[in-house]
Amino acid sequence: MLGEKVGELHASTTTKILPTEGSTPRFETSVEGSGTLLGVDINWLATYWVEMNANGTLYGECPNQGVIMCGDGIGTFK
Repeated sequence: MLGEKVGELHASTTTKILPTEGSTPRFETSVEGSGTLLGVDINWLATYWVEMNANGTLYGECPNQGVIMCGDGIGTFK
């Protein structure tokens, strides 16, 4: 159902500054955590990058670098 809570995740993050492309600041964040998803206990990892636009908004991607692991197997996300 739309708006229904499907899980709860907790994580810790590490962020580092990447070399700029022109004058645009770029960052990389790695996330590691655990929680529940659809009633199943999971562990998850992800790494994504973000760049700051001139107007202060952020654009980022997680290109096939997210992994969800549980007792039944693994899945990836982007």
